[in-house]
Amino acid sequence: MAATAFDPQVREKLAKTFGVTEEECDVYNGIYETNILPRIRKKYMAHMVASVEEMIDEKVREKEAFLAEARNKDNNKNQENQPKQEAGKPKVRRYSIVLSDKKPPKNGKAAVWSLDQGAIITYEPKNDQRDLRIFISHELGHLLIEYGILPGKNTEDEVNLLAFCAINGKNEFYRKDAPDIVYKGRELEIIERIETVCR
Repeated sequence: MAATAFDPQVREKLAKTFGVTEEECDVYNGIYETNILPRIRKKYMAHMVASVEEMIDEKVREKEAFLAEARNKDNNKNQENQPKQEAGKPKVRRYSIVLSDKKPPKNGKAAVWSLDQGAIITYEPKNDQRDLRIFISHELGHLLIEYGILPGKNTEDEVNLLAFCAINGKNEFYRKDAPDIVYKGRELEIIERIETVCR
């Protein structure tokens, strides 16, 4: 897939503002459009997936801490001998959710495989892009109920309710909030804003 060429005025402004060549502008734009953008397009419901990963990871850590405390009490070990998280040190997420179209599910829609360290949501890549977001939200609902973050018995109707909340919430965000973060002046306004905030 060939990268879309910059408008000549935008290309010239980029080169002048950031002290790069117009050829560098083309190279960066080409890499973005051919290597990065296709990956972004495959990160369906990325914010929701990341949020669910974080919530499940917190739940897993709580369970691990509870079990460690129970073991310490059973073994009459001194709490000071147990490794502790250093204050201010960021936690690395241990639970991750992978989206894959490599082995589509038999139902032709989507399915989730729950594992100890994460989950794999498989989907049929031929699905409509809007429907695919629904299927992924639906499968995330199964995980949230499985880990006790959402109440319920993990029925299809319950996870369909979450799919509605997720899709409607994202739809409302783009309708109501996204206009506030869009640059009305398009490319030239973005260049000026970067120049203002990054230098």
